[in-house]
Amino acid sequence: MEHFDDVVLVTDVRFAEVAMSLRGILESYRLIVHFVRLVQRRQCEAFFSGVDRPSAELTILASHGLTTDDGEPCLWFECVDNPSPDPKATSGWVPDRFDLTPTTIPKYVRDMQGSVVSVACGGGREPLARAFLAAGADAYVGATEPYIDMGSAVLFVTGLVYYLLAGDRDFAPRGYTFDEAVQRASEFDADWAGGTGSFRVWR
Repeated sequence: MEHFDDVVLVTDVRFAEVAMSLRGILESYRLIVHFVRLVQRRQCEAFFSGVDRPSAELTILASHGLTTDDGEPCLWFECVDNPSPDPKATSGWVPDRFDLTPTTIPKYVRDMQGSVVSVACGGGREPLARAFLAAGADAYVGATEPYIDMGSAVLFVTGLVYYLLAGDRDFAPRGYTFDEAVQRASEFDADWAGGTGSFRVWR
């Protein structure tokens, strides 16, 4: 990775505060951040299908994570939906949730590019990772534990990008592979169950 590379950062209304913090950090590293705040379900579908998704070698999914009643790991984006085809309709909106699970990812996610990083609780569990890899991602990163402290998630992303950019800094000409950067960033607070230690990369 080099300074002024493109990064996609996607979030929803519930996770926007953390996502905006991440945006500030990424831009302080002189990266070009495409900040995508999903509001309507149709936006979620368009983004993940690739119809309306910026191109970048790094995509960060900033959302909550949980386990569904069926026992599946899930990334969920809170949104609204409307039976009207008009995205500017002034009435008829109802709360909705856009769930990405190993079952729904093959339906909704297409043509993922580069590396995908989830900061969600449990966002790095293997079934989710395998589904994103099958959808085209070169690498998928997330926390394998069902709970991750949000401060730890921010710390992990900060460290990941720091190491990815090492080869582009005059004072640190050594570069790190993506997998090496993930490993180093995961070691910041590896001793705490809710810390960075459960982040791992899948290929």
